[in-house]
Amino acid sequence: MAGLQKFYSDLQAIALNQDKPEWDETKDDRLQPDEEGHEAAMDQVQMLKVALDIEGLDLEEAVQAAKVRVVSFFSFWCVCV
Repeated sequence: MAGLQKFYSDLQAIALNQDKPEWDETKDDRLQPDEEGHEAAMDQVQMLKVALDIEGLDLEEAVQAAKVRVVSFFSFWCVCV
């Protein structure tokens, strides 16, 4: 994906009549995963899995179960409001 970012960076420089920017993949590639952010969010992800009762399911099963629970919740909430 870094190649795509570099391409658009070069394209922008051409469009603005500027020199091509120097490209440092480690500094300029903004598509690298944020490992610290992922670690910090794991507690919230685990709490969401428990709340939706999808812990231990594979991805497709978890998505389907979560959809059913969310739709059920909002249907109930709309009736109560």
